[in-house]
Amino acid sequence: MSAEGLCWTPFGAPHQAGTIIAHAFAKKCGWKVVSACWANRPQPIARNNLFYGVLYGGESLFARCRAENKAFLHVDHGYFRRSHSPQELDGFLRFTRDDVQKTFSELPPASDRAQERFRALGLNLGRYREGGAHVVLVPPTEHQARFLKLIPVHEWIKSWSDHLEAEYGLPVVVSTKNNPAFAYFEGARLVCGFNSTALIDAAIKGIPVRATGHSPLTVLHDKKGEEWEQARYDLFCELSEHQFNMEEIEGGIAYAILKEKGAIQ
Repeated sequence: MSAEGLCWTPFGAPHQAGTIIAHAFAKKCGWKVVSACWANRPQPIARNNLFYGVLYGGESLFARCRAENKAFLHVDHGYFRRSHSPQELDGFLRFTRDDVQKTFSELPPASDRAQERFRALGLNLGRYREGGAHVVLVPPTEHQARFLKLIPVHEWIKSWSDHLEAEYGLPVVVSTKNNPAFAYFEGARLVCGFNSTALIDAAIKGIPVRATGHSPLTVLHDKKGEEWEQARYDLFCELSEHQFNMEEIEGGIAYAILKEKGAIQ
């Protein structure tokens, strides 16, 4: 076993994404690849433990890492230019230590490298938007609510719908799998959600967003106008250093940057 880290593969998953990512990351850093079916067994785990998603063994591994004070390096869809599907892996994947998304108590100024990485994405940032005819609510998924020990999703929806209607005096539209959030971006006063990447997409367009937990977007909550736009830029630059494509993962760039930024112990 590598003393520094293990790349865990999911068991029983309907696709090979987790296995492909584990082997790609291990290629340059020398971490051993093991199946998550071993996570509940008494063998010791490493200081750092990489896993794609939270299903198919991820929940048990995350719980064990917390109990033993080991780092859990969670991999999932990127913040920007993300993969179209787990089968393709043609976009960016985010890496987060001990959480499902990167969060900040205080946002650091954007470094030159972070700005270069963000500009390379070619995103067109919209100006801060004011006004709107409705509020969009993006609830957590059922497995997300279970993994993060939230209240039942239907209760979460009712609570936040009531709160937002009272605060804004506007109708609240709840997004679903068949009616995704982006379908309601036009004319939206606010997009509110737990930590869906739909909130990132809304912020790109300049729509005010409110994240209710486990999201980097909480740093925008108390800002408006040009201050919001500058904070968004600094945040997006920083997030670009926490997401990587498969070429960067296989080539060791992801490992090097994550190690430098303290995401790897």
